[in-house]
Amino acid sequence: MTRQHKNKASARLLRSLYVWHRFIGLAAALFVVLLALTGLLLNHTEELDLDSSHINSDALLDWYGIHAPSAVTAYHTDTLTVAALDGQIYINRLLQPGINGELTGAVDFSGMVIVALAEQLLLYTPQGEMIERLDSSSGLPSGIKAVGISTDHQLAIHTAQGDYSTNADFLSWQPVAAGETTWSMASELSDRERSALEAAWRGTGLSLERVLLDLHSGRILGTGGVYLMDGAAILFLLLAASGVWLWGRRRASVRAHQRKLRHSSKTGEPGQHG
Repeated sequence: MTRQHKNKASARLLRSLYVWHRFIGLAAALFVVLLALTGLLLNHTEELDLDSSHINSDALLDWYGIHAPSAVTAYHTDTLTVAALDGQIYINRLLQPGINGELTGAVDFSGMVIVALAEQLLLYTPQGEMIERLDSSSGLPSGIKAVGISTDHQLAIHTAQGDYSTNADFLSWQPVAAGETTWSMASELSDRERSALEAAWRGTGLSLERVLLDLHSGRILGTGGVYLMDGAAILFLLLAASGVWLWGRRRASVRAHQRKLRHSSKTGEPGQHG
């Protein structure tokens, strides 16, 4: 192969590499933007409260397979609806952060709503604002199975050890005879209430942080998404390698041209320009 043919082949190779470099760059651009944006947001998870911000999109929740549990425990008082779904407590469909446990009853008492869990009592205003939380450290008997109002209009609880009542100050608990208390009874939710509660539960099942992490890693598309991001990483490597190689070839060409010009100036031969 003559030198002229070699030069033409080299030029064609360079042109092909430039074209491929350009296509690889365009293909990688979307992944670069995605990784950059998600990475920036994830670097500020705490400041942006990404872990406590939740997704309400039905499409995304369905995509993640997040469906509300079928078992719901609910109690109606004069002013509030108290429900438990998967161990989480809701007051009028509003999640009570940091409160988990087995819901065993709810009654109106002394201008408040008393919500009973297995190991604690929660005191609410009729508007649904928490007033106080009572547990064993407050002298509350453990293993609460029900809450109610005794015949002398005192708050009473039913436990594995027996029944106890207290006054409006909740300072002490005294045994009370069986059969002297009207216990709160679980009630059914209407279809509308149940749908709203399930929507509220689904809305806390998927954090924005998790979605961004899955976008960043490609796991939002399952195993295929992980391989897709692996492919993107390979594109980045090819882009970097082809860019460095093209820069090196161009740099070498410039240097060869400069050497040829210097040689021509020394020998008096006319140099080639262009």
